Amino acid sequence: MFRIPIRRTVLSLSAIAALAAPTMHQTLAPSVIPVADRAFCGKYPRVAARNDCWVVRNEPIAVRWRNKHVARCIRHWESGHNYQAVSPRGSFRGAYQFSQSTFDSVGPDRLDGIPANRAPKYLQDLKARKLYRERGLQPWPTPHRKCS
Repeated sequence: MFRIPIRRTVLSLSAIAALAAPTMHQTLAPSVIPVADRAFCGKYPRVAARNDCWVVRNEPIAVRWRNKHVARCIRHWESGHNYQAVSPRGSFRGAYQFSQSTFDSVGPDRLDGIPANRAPKYLQDLKARKLYRERGLQPWPTPHRKCS
């Protein structure tokens, strides 16, 4: 039987904190969304991890919305179901062709500033669902005429 020596390293609390927390010089890529674990984190979570709590908790709702006729129709007319779509002038982005101000107006404030075309599918779906529930098809002119 072989014995493998185990090297033990003791780190100070400050060294552990430095490893765990990003420094001021480290920045997240624009496509990375600050997110939380699947634990309870309140209405507007203040934690940064992999997925935002609001999004994670509502992901099943996003999947159901994505499969509804009205959502498929909006995506078809707005972007051809392309979640990374950008309009020719760059004003509208994502599968539902959100303007930045509209995309920021629905959903948690802490997710403001993320371009719709860089947001995950389920976040775009959640925000489109919320916008549809608030204003119907009014924000989407072509689907307003064709998806009724």
